[in-house]
Amino acid sequence: EHLVRRADASYPLDGNLPSTATPQERLWTFIHNFVRRALDPAEVGNLHCILMAERFAPTGLLDDLLARWFASNRSQLLPILQELLGSGASERDVAWTEMCTVGQMIGLHEAGDAGPRHLFGIDESDTRQLTDHIYNFSMGGIDAIRGRLNKIPELSRTEK
Repeated sequence: EHLVRRADASYPLDGNLPSTATPQERLWTFIHNFVRRALDPAEVGNLHCILMAERFAPTGLLDDLLARWFASNRSQLLPILQELLGSGASERDVAWTEMCTVGQMIGLHEAGDAGPRHLFGIDESDTRQLTDHIYNFSMGGIDAIRGRLNKIPELSRTEK
């Protein structure tokens, strides 16, 4: 529980932005602080080790804590995605957009020789560039989904 509180305090996913922040600013901040958590092994690295140990050899001791923490994280991201996707988005549209957005960042925690940090030479100095890349990639997907929902032709698809 100490490491969860430390991660939240050091890298709050909402960035303590004012209520007037745009959904784009809120999404960028969420991604930025998620990436910062993943690339800062000194601050919260042990949390990832504990999470992976629990994932592959479950004890059940952390189930309630992790369920609350993940629900809290999701409660910050889902409204942002809903707003960006628009009122025509279904729960499934929002959930799959969440899966794709977060999926780009989950593997960053893996620090071993086979992990993306080693494979792509990513470290803390890449935080801002990586955040921008994940944000832009996510917004491209969000724009495409919103366009599909609003029947706007997608430029990225061509007939074959």
